[in-house]
Amino acid sequence: GGGNISASSSSDLHLGGMTNTFNVDVMTVGGRKAIGTIDIIAGGVFTLTGDANAEADLRIGHNDSVGTATAPVESTVVLTGATFNATLNNLVIGLHGGGSGSGKGSLTYNQGTVSANTITLSNTDEGASSSNDANTNGTLNHNGGDLTVGTLNLAEGTSTINITDGTVKVTGAFNLDELAAGISTVTLSGGTLDLSGVNVVDRPGTENFNFIGGTLKDVNDFGRDLNQQSGTLQLGADGAADTMTVAGDFTTSAGATVEIELNGAASHDQLIIN
Repeated sequence: GGGNISASSSSDLHLGGMTNTFNVDVMTVGGRKAIGTIDIIAGGVFTLTGDANAEADLRIGHNDSVGTATAPVESTVVLTGATFNATLNNLVIGLHGGGSGSGKGSLTYNQGTVSANTITLSNTDEGASSSNDANTNGTLNHNGGDLTVGTLNLAEGTSTINITDGTVKVTGAFNLDELAAGISTVTLSGGTLDLSGVNVVDRPGTENFNFIGGTLKDVNDFGRDLNQQSGTLQLGADGAADTMTVAGDFTTSAGATVEIELNGAASHDQLIIN
């Protein structure tokens, strides 16, 4: 989907209600200055894997033009009501090659199984320095299904992750803003965010972690203040005694639950507030 012509160029891919299988090494939705969209009929299946490689790269809102002032509107992949199965190497949502322009992209789904080695939202300095970082947007709406990712990067621009249902599992690293101009917002309102014992790394930008429901699970070090308005904080992995450290203030509200495993004096979960 998408193209590489001009800011007014757009391409739309409408998938049917049956099984739609793509074996490609790179799929770009909205390349360079163009705008792309993918949608699907409810009940359909969208399967994406590599061709020469086992894993595909999926790029959404990928304006890699260097030095351009062009700011295309958002490119979107909306798969609500269908099943999204993907085996990915890199998922990049919102990228700008440098200059005063921007790139904008979003991915929305609520069923299926997705794996990715790396997910990067709002990369603004792909080829040169960007002068308008916050205008590059990357949004991931995980409304169900299972997502497993090695490294999750909320990069230099405006990055948004909404988790309302299903499971998101991060196995390697969870990195918030890379630049002071960056704005990262993670909202957990349902489902499970399982960090597999990795750290939430606080960086120079503006971070908003809205814990308003669902389950936050198995965090090693949470590198900033944590305000748990609702939902369940599970300190470790299932059946394991673990330690979680909050590098800031920890605040809970009525209706919030902290789940601690007690297996005797020598084996129990610990929550450390620094």
